[in-house]
Amino acid sequence: TTQSSFQKSNEWKEKRRRRIGGSEVAPILGISPYRTAYDLWLEKTGRKEQEDISHLPQVVRGILSEETARMMMERDLLKAFVPKMWNHPTIEYMGASDDGYSLDDNVILEIKAMGAAKHAEVAKGIVPEYYMCQIQHNLFVSKADYCWFVSFRPENGELFKVKVMPDPKAQEKICAAISNFWLNHVLADVPPQLEDKDYAEVKDERLKELTKEYQALSSQSKAIEARLDEITEQLKPYTSTQRAVRCGEIKLLRYEIRGTVDYKKLCKDRNIADGDLEQYRKSGREAFRVFLPKLDLTALEQ
Repeated sequence: TTQSSFQKSNEWKEKRRRRIGGSEVAPILGISPYRTAYDLWLEKTGRKEQEDISHLPQVVRGILSEETARMMMERDLLKAFVPKMWNHPTIEYMGASDDGYSLDDNVILEIKAMGAAKHAEVAKGIVPEYYMCQIQHNLFVSKADYCWFVSFRPENGELFKVKVMPDPKAQEKICAAISNFWLNHVLADVPPQLEDKDYAEVKDERLKELTKEYQALSSQSKAIEARLDEITEQLKPYTSTQRAVRCGEIKLLRYEIRGTVDYKKLCKDRNIADGDLEQYRKSGREAFRVFLPKLDLTALEQ
């Protein structure tokens, strides 16, 4: 079994659940755009299985890019790299899994296939904050001399790299946050403070009844809306020669709607900075929304 295939195995997943890896530092610090500390706590305490996202196009794109980027780095640096897993020598709940470790020097790789905007920032030597804490964690666990942060675009084969040195102050902050999370939340079985992005599980019979009724009515309303749309399309031709017609008490009217203002183009043409528009923004208001699970059409057919 190769190192890369082991990193996708059930054994690797279970080992990962019993420790904190580099990609889990950003959620603990509250700076991850993808997960929160509460999400991570649910996974580490066995309350929730980590979602399998290996089939998503962006994830597949990243996996396929990794090997190509690693080979390009090997040709560029004339050094061999292999993926490697690390365990901290004294802190058992800290581990790391890097995208490449040099067989010639004490150097690691962190490879990402990011979007065009973030990729362009790497060309300027800028590493996203949520990846920087991952790198510092991996440097601390592996005791590597430094890390090459690599951004690769498979669409055009463009690769940029940034050399990242260990930052003791950043690593101290990361270690403190991980220790607090692991000891005071995971082992103590106490959830961390919820963020705005978190959903607290509420067990209430009345709430359960209301949400079920809402879901049932929503399904009915969607079917009604779909049929109304079909009828609307069949009604439109009746206003092809005369914009306003009547059938008993029902009126049909065909009219023009003005297009919306392209504020992005307006600002560009008038040399107005985006921030300058804020002074014209009206006061916000609190909104409420109900998110329903995707409709299972198969179940409806049965």
